[in-house]
Amino acid sequence: YVSTTWTFFDDEEGVIKSIYDKTQDTGTGGYTAAVKKKDSETGGNTDSSGKEGSGTGGYSAFFEKGDKQAEGSASRLCAEDVLWQGGLPAFDAASSTVYIPCGNAFAADAEDAGAADAEDEDAEGQAADGFAGEPADKADGTEASAERSLETPTELRDGSAFWDALLMELVPADPAGQIVLLPDEMQGSPAAAIREGHAFAARLEAPDGTVDFKIVLTGLPTVCIRKADAQEIVKKEEHSGQVRLIPLWEDEAAGGASQTFRCTFHVRGNVSSTLDKKPFKLSILDAKGRKEDVQWLDLRSDDDWILNPLYTDKTRVREMTAYELWEETEAFADAPTGTSRMRYAEVFIDDKYQGIYGLMEPVDRKQLGLSEGDLLYKIDRWNREYPYLEHYDEAEAAGETEIKNEAGFTCVELRYPGIWNRTATWKPMQAFHSFSFETFDTGTLAEAGLEPDMDSVLSLSLFCTMVHAEDNTWKNSFLIARKRASADGLSEDDSSGEAQYALYRTIWDLNYVFGDAFLYAPETRYTVFQPDTSGSITKYQDTTFDYEAFVAARPESAEAFREAVRQKWAAWRDGGISADSVISSARRHMDLLTQSGALAREMDRWPQEQDCGEAMEDMEQWIRSRFAFLDEYFSY
Repeated sequence: YVSTTWTFFDDEEGVIKSIYDKTQDTGTGGYTAAVKKKDSETGGNTDSSGKEGSGTGGYSAFFEKGDKQAEGSASRLCAEDVLWQGGLPAFDAASSTVYIPCGNAFAADAEDAGAADAEDEDAEGQAADGFAGEPADKADGTEASAERSLETPTELRDGSAFWDALLMELVPADPAGQIVLLPDEMQGSPAAAIREGHAFAARLEAPDGTVDFKIVLTGLPTVCIRKADAQEIVKKEEHSGQVRLIPLWEDEAAGGASQTFRCTFHVRGNVSSTLDKKPFKLSILDAKGRKEDVQWLDLRSDDDWILNPLYTDKTRVREMTAYELWEETEAFADAPTGTSRMRYAEVFIDDKYQGIYGLMEPVDRKQLGLSEGDLLYKIDRWNREYPYLEHYDEAEAAGETEIKNEAGFTCVELRYPGIWNRTATWKPMQAFHSFSFETFDTGTLAEAGLEPDMDSVLSLSLFCTMVHAEDNTWKNSFLIARKRASADGLSEDDSSGEAQYALYRTIWDLNYVFGDAFLYAPETRYTVFQPDTSGSITKYQDTTFDYEAFVAARPESAEAFREAVRQKWAAWRDGGISADSVISSARRHMDLLTQSGALAREMDRWPQEQDCGEAMEDMEQWIRSRFAFLDEYFSY
């Protein structure tokens, strides 16, 4: 019979506090806490053997294995040695650190920043439990407001209850072992520990020896990938393995996130794939190797996921802010078109910490609500990089779903249907491409049976103008061709028998926005900040190629187009989109990354010359200048 009881002794109060209590019938010798009483004469702690504690007023703990006191670490911890909620934890082998996503801990400090009398009550309660109180510099409630915005529960405010519950989930893989949390004054302030990235010392006591390791609490979910093959991640080769997304502790909206799945993954992207911090495409498989949908966090259920490294952005909040802004603007559209959604997570690959990533949904049939007969094209390359207009007929004849350049890079993809079947065709994309770069004649679209949704065309172009998305005015955008229906519900065909389509536009890959621009210089992560772009509009850099083609195709209607853009800007502004609202969104994301402790770890893992705070100030100034300029430009 083994009773594993985790205790520590408060030298000041003489209080024994149980951290973890678990019993199991193993038939082996057990662990016994040796703390017995306080020595009033020496001010120290005396165990059953007469051993004296420090008498310093800190925490002293004695642990025995049978009659032998536990000694130092005999080896390094492996991820397989411990379990978090029944599966392998997020683990960094180099530092022997287990990472526990536990956003609930934010609530521990949020309450302490309230009224003075509440602080006194909390202090009394914590003293009785043997825990130090929260730092006094939070009395103004500033940090508490940010934490309350996370809407986390409050039942784990008390430090002892927090660790008691946490250590019921973090257990040894060997039932005969135990995990010992070593004394640490930060145990009473889990939320502060999250913000500071504090590492708690712990010890795994097992029949074959003891191992010291660290526990870090993080305010972000984690994605843990372990390769099944021995091949190094070099370029875009495919790897197989297992993946587990670990949500914030006690996140009831996490779905099947706590499960471990088989997976394949590979490096994705163009220029970004050449940088040290790689982007990945991840596919989830069932036990038989077939694709399997899984819902992660509050995102959709799917088998394909994208891990965005956010590496070119010194703030790590640009893309999240821009994607949310797109959703806001689309709320004003006649026929809204979605794009990806993103959530922050910390990623581990083969037990090595990789930093902050954006877990993203792909832009595909499911995201856009496409039906059979609809078409989706992803534009990957500028026309000027490799003029590929002449290759559509060749791809149509060969039934190919990608058009590549001589170097093997994809220029444009048929993303839906994704396979060559009876509904697949390049003709709508070919006509749209020809109109935008060659003919500037709307007859080109009409002859192909295409009718553009002009509200969608204007929305994409104005969005690019607002955020200066010069990397999205042709490349990194999608053309959606929805099959039109006639009044009787049947598909509408022209005299040649070809289907008719309505054209819509949407966007993707929003890292070069709010003043950041592409620069072909690997040493700068292919990025340069250009503050002067806030005060100008440059054709094809701030407006889309298809918008400019419509302006050129109808000179007599050019002013009407510009007036439509002015009206749309006024609608966005009247609807609440402003410099303040965009900056507020960016700050909310920055607060999350900062208070979760993840941003400091990211900077340790991937150092950069400019401080995140300075980069944030530059971005905010750009946003304010941009909105002021556009308000004047559009006479708002």
